[in-house]
Amino acid sequence: MNFSKSPEAVKELKDTTPIVTWLETFKLEKVPSEALDQLMELVEIAEDKSKIALIDLTRLLLCHEPNAAYLLNKHWQTVEVAIFGYIQCMDIKDPEAKVMHNYHLICLKMLGNIY
Repeated sequence: MNFSKSPEAVKELKDTTPIVTWLETFKLEKVPSEALDQLMELVEIAEDKSKIALIDLTRLLLCHEPNAAYLLNKHWQTVEVAIFGYIQCMDIKDPEAKVMHNYHLICLKMLGNIY
């Protein structure tokens, strides 16, 4: 929720009301499409730990059929580029890169949920 109220998010999204309102109630099985759209926009601009948290939230939403259908049909390109394409650019070999290791782990879990 902190990232959705951050200056970067407000600058990019202009109005973060749908996502913030949904996060306050946080019902995974019933998410407004406007909040899902904003979530994907936040995934595009987030970095490091914020990006991991948003991807993990997206992963949880994929457990519910209506959310999964909406996200994967409408936002597949964002998922492909901003989530899975991003990991192809990163080096996982560095044993000290904990953020990258966590990023890869959450992406692997997300693939499991998509499957």
